[in-house]
Amino acid sequence: MTNPTAPVVECEKMHVTLPVNNLTTAIEFYVTKLGFQLGFLWGEPAWFAGITLGEVEIFLKEDTAAPNAGAVVFMVGDADALYTFHLANGVEVVEPIADREYGIRDYAVKDLYGYRLVFGQHIYTVGPKIKIERVDVPVRLEKRLAG
Repeated sequence: MTNPTAPVVECEKMHVTLPVNNLTTAIEFYVTKLGFQLGFLWGEPAWFAGITLGEVEIFLKEDTAAPNAGAVVFMVGDADALYTFHLANGVEVVEPIADREYGIRDYAVKDLYGYRLVFGQHIYTVGPKIKIERVDVPVRLEKRLAG
């Protein structure tokens, strides 16, 4: 369904803010257990932070946690490698890695506050096989000799 009055806007990023009971503990978990990088801290004392996984950034805000509010989905280059890393770090896996019928190989974990984090990658082998037709193309190459 489209809204004819809405402008066409391309979105390059998505930011999600997760409320966490303890910002310092949450940052430590995301960095050491999940493999994120700390991007920035805001406030004195800090009450807001940006953490990144590759090109994706999420925000953590010190506030009352609300874990049943939804999930954050990250599309990554190698879900299997990240899954292995998360298992090795003792992260709580709530849905094991698998190929899904919707064309994504993914898994879900919970963070310290019960937020559901989903990590997945596209599966390009889903759907009917495409017949590839090869066509001969005549090509003329010239070789020039420099004096």
